[in-house]
Amino acid sequence: MPFELAIAMSAVASGALSIGLYVMKIRAAELPSLGSGFRWQAWRAFLRDPRWLAGLGLQIAGYALYFTMLRFAPLSLVHTALTGGLVLFLLLSVFALGEHAGVREWLGGLAITAGLVCLGLSLNEEASFVPARIDLVAFFFSTTGLALLAIALDRSPGRPIGRSIASGLILGMAAVFAKLLATAPSLHQAVRSSALWLTLGSNIAGFALMQSALQNGRGVVVVPIFSVLSDIVPILAGILVFHEGLPRAGTAAGLRVLAFALALGGTALLATATERHTNLSRATARS
Repeated sequence: MPFELAIAMSAVASGALSIGLYVMKIRAAELPSLGSGFRWQAWRAFLRDPRWLAGLGLQIAGYALYFTMLRFAPLSLVHTALTGGLVLFLLLSVFALGEHAGVREWLGGLAITAGLVCLGLSLNEEASFVPARIDLVAFFFSTTGLALLAIALDRSPGRPIGRSIASGLILGMAAVFAKLLATAPSLHQAVRSSALWLTLGSNIAGFALMQSALQNGRGVVVVPIFSVLSDIVPILAGILVFHEGLPRAGTAAGLRVLAFALALGGTALLATATERHTNLSRATARS
């Protein structure tokens, strides 16, 4: 597959993931509380809700496309392209859910869009290296420790910020394991590898925490928090663990760094937006 097409399809995957999140956000307000994210009785109501399941289906389709693209493009570039879905979610939150977006949110969306343009201008054929085991283990324990700390330190009701941070870190680590799985030499080796179970386990844990955060917090704030972290972790892993380098040409290298900075900076603007009270239940009822 052409390298540029792989990055473009990563952006399409991001769109499917964002629309799926939007649908699940609408339904989460009407379904039983998930508490910490692991109340199995409440999950039964989620799994019986057709509209929530439709959102989940979009998430699965988006993830399947994303997973396929990991085989053809570096981890850090795929996740820079994925930040484009945040712009779509911002638009859906404002115009469909009725959530308010201020100057900071719109500037964040513009920065992400500019970052994607810079990324497109910097593309060239690249490859990832097999990571050293010690680098991968150290990265995993550092990320997991930060996730646990985020939950422990958040004292707000429902702990949406702490759970958003934790879900982003864990989902980011899931992307690292998914990269290992997607680039396995054969299907047989992929199925037998520990990367399969680590990918599944971290995705399930991150997804449960994400749903709890969505249920207890405002989408336009919660989604950027776990999105920026679920992108920062793979981008850092691509550079530190997989040793993905910059383009050799000076202009392309500068555009690549600028793309990282704009995409992550724009997401950070969205993630640090001030909470405002919104009549979400009314917007949900209209939906």
